[in-house]
Amino acid sequence: MMNGPFGEFHTSKEIHQIVGIAGGIGITPFRAILKDISLGVIADTKITLIYSAITNYTYKNEIDVLTQHPSIEVVYTNTPEEVNQTLDAQVQIHGNSASYFVSGSPGMIGAIRKLLKEKGIKKIVNDPFKGY
Repeated sequence: MMNGPFGEFHTSKEIHQIVGIAGGIGITPFRAILKDISLGVIADTKITLIYSAITNYTYKNEIDVLTQHPSIEVVYTNTPEEVNQTLDAQVQIHGNSASYFVSGSPGMIGAIRKLLKEKGIKKIVNDPFKGY
């Protein structure tokens, strides 16, 4: 018997637009979300994922294949400035009609949550990776 998913870091039928922000290995939970969207498990959900890494993008080859699905867009970034610029553009497009999912180090999550709250965003879900 299985239960779950637990916590808030998962999609549902009520979520139609996700703006995801993944820092480094924070891509891990997004991989499952991208797969679910690409397989139609989560119908009517679109995602724009901002994936930031300093050097290597984990799962990049797999993610690039998943981006062939029309509901999946991934923007690769390397610096906090690029993340903020891309995130600003997404907030301008979607505002509070999107849910903002953030996964990465506690410091990155704190900075992104603060930025989104300053912009009036209300639906913020995070998944911290401890041990950074």
